[in-house]
Amino acid sequence: MYPNTEVCPPLPYEAMDSHTLLYDLLYNPDETLFMAKGREHGAIVKNGLEMLLLQAFASWEFWEGEEQR
Repeated sequence: MYPNTEVCPPLPYEAMDSHTLLYDLLYNPDETLFMAKGREHGAIVKNGLEMLLLQAFASWEFWEGEEQR
C-alpha cells in the first residue's frame, strides 16, 4: 500500500516560520505535500528516513552490542 501523500493535516501553515519544525514519518517520497506546504512558509522539514536509520542503528547496538555509527 502506497501512502497518501496528497493530503495534509489542517494546520495554520501561514503561521509557520523558521522556528517551526515539521517531521513527516514517511520517507518515500522525499517530500510530501505536508512538508512542501510547511517549507513554503519557511518551516524546517524532515522526512522519516533519518528516524528509520537511527532506529536501525539502535537495534543493531541492542542486539549485537556494538556501535555502528
